[in-house]
Amino acid sequence: MNQKALKNALNYDPLTGSFWWLSGTHKGKRAGTLSSIGYIKLALNSKMYQAHRLAVLYMTGKLPTSDVDHINCNRADNRWSNLRVVSRSVNGHNRARANSNNKSGWAGVYRFRGDSWIAQIASPHKSKQYLGIFDSPEAAHLMYLVAKEVYFGNS
Repeated sequence: MNQKALKNALNYDPLTGSFWWLSGTHKGKRAGTLSSIGYIKLALNSKMYQAHRLAVLYMTGKLPTSDVDHINCNRADNRWSNLRVVSRSVNGHNRARANSNNKSGWAGVYRFRGDSWIAQIASPHKSKQYLGIFDSPEAAHLMYLVAKEVYFGNS
């Protein structure tokens, strides 16, 4: 898929994130369907594409070679202002909740001896960075969020 072929088939509205068919039996109708995991997908030339990846192609002229992150964590929100091309590591840090195996319920927070809580983060180089011991999981999570901003920016 290239930008010219995409623009001949679809119109993309960067303010709403929607694609619209330009020709054929669906001309003028919104393109795409919601997948079972929350992404908008659509078929072009008998091939399935994720709409957020096509949005990048439409706007930049290149299909992304790395991840396309939905900044607000809503996989169906393909507004241009909500998308950014990032590494897999950065994309993994932009999540709405802690990993399913995290017993504290707070991203970057782990219980430590009784009622103390450790904050830590995986740095961009994959090493774990110790951020300190705190009296509450909320305080530890706040430190994690500060470190996340330092390492990964607006995610």
